[in-house]
Amino acid sequence: MIQIYTNSEGRLVETDTPGPGTWTRMISPTEEELRAESELLGIDASVLSAATDTDEVSRWETYDNGTSMIVDIPYTRDDGQYDTVPMAIIIVGDRIVTVCRIKSPIYDPFINSNKGLDLGDRYGFIIHLLLTISKVYQQNLRDINLRRKEIEKKVDGGVENEDIMAIHKLENSLVYFVTSLRGCNVVLDMIKRNSEEKLSKHNRALLRNVAIENQQAIEMASIYREVMNSTSEMLSSIMGNRLNYTIRWLTVITFLLSIPMIVTGIYGMNVELPGQEVGSAFSWLMAGTMLLCLGAGVWLRKKKFF
Repeated sequence: MIQIYTNSEGRLVETDTPGPGTWTRMISPTEEELRAESELLGIDASVLSAATDTDEVSRWETYDNGTSMIVDIPYTRDDGQYDTVPMAIIIVGDRIVTVCRIKSPIYDPFINSNKGLDLGDRYGFIIHLLLTISKVYQQNLRDINLRRKEIEKKVDGGVENEDIMAIHKLENSLVYFVTSLRGCNVVLDMIKRNSEEKLSKHNRALLRNVAIENQQAIEMASIYREVMNSTSEMLSSIMGNRLNYTIRWLTVITFLLSIPMIVTGIYGMNVELPGQEVGSAFSWLMAGTMLLCLGAGVWLRKKKFF
């Protein structure tokens, strides 16, 4: 899918005609769309298709007639796990092109929060987009931490397999986030090195703000990752303790049940045994067996076996 935006009355609106001062947004483009757009821009199709590779790394590249950068952006998968996906931002002449293989949640907050954005200020556009990406990362990180707290609240009621899997998915998400945010830092450094002289005073200040926001997201992800590891270890310890407690109870029950089994086994032998001629022998044996079990239980309790 291809959408084209232009400036109209101080806001971004869709248009059908690409041209100078426009933003072309390509979402999950087909091979035909990539080929047609590359011919229109006069660049190699591989520049546009790079973002459709899930393993593409963040980078900055310059060409004869443009500049391309790839950053990872966050999104939520169908199974609820947070992940990242590459997005290409390409400047060709007076046009801006973004390519992503999914309909990213980045675009809507970006358009809504930057209604007065001038598409003619290409680097200003990119910096505002990177700022939105950093803020979405931070929001997703807060959501991840909130999910962790909800799982911790359920600990007293019992830890389920679903909770263990949820923590595992959140840990994976934080790994993806830390790696992607560090890659975004690389792109920000390249913008500062190669394009700072092209930036206005306002854009230079905004770029510093983006770097701060991105670094803050990295620190949040690193801290939450450590806390998540601690939570995972805590859940494992709780499950281990509960298993040990259950095994101890089963051991105590088995031990107590073995006493009457021993007594009945002895008096079940076909040999002369003391007291077998007494009419109340069965009652005395049962009473004695119960006293032995009770005494064993008291002893085990004093030894804190249960």
